[in-house]
Amino acid sequence: MLKTLITSVRKWIVKATPHPKEPAVQPIKTNIETLHAQAPKTLSEEYLDEKDKVRHRMERWALHQDQINSRILNAYLTLERKGYSPITITMLQNQLLDMKTFLPNFNQMKSIAPHNHAKVFDVKGESVRIWSVVEVHVREYENKIFH
Repeated sequence: MLKTLITSVRKWIVKATPHPKEPAVQPIKTNIETLHAQAPKTLSEEYLDEKDKVRHRMERWALHQDQINSRILNAYLTLERKGYSPITITMLQNQLLDMKTFLPNFNQMKSIAPHNHAKVFDVKGESVRIWSVVEVHVREYENKIFH
């Protein structure tokens, strides 16, 4: 159900984009309460721990916008808000050309591990998406940063 909501929002953004080469910035109107209500009710302990880690990390990232993790997430959200879909690893790298350590840091944001940076992304091939388990926290972060 959460994926359906996200897909609908993304389709709306694409339709609202006036020109494919220069898409207008469109705020994503995601209802945080709806995301909370639709979030999976039963998660493994590993997922719950990771979800909690993400929430804590995002609070810090919001305060420290110069951090690499903040910059990577902000690049993703900026592309998403401009209506790009799918968003690829290459697109993110191109947004952060000055970041020499993009790939190792990005890799730390797409896996669950004891000392990772917090799993925020799901990656299938080259395509990048927000990990559905933490979608609500990402949208809360987005509201703090972009509004």
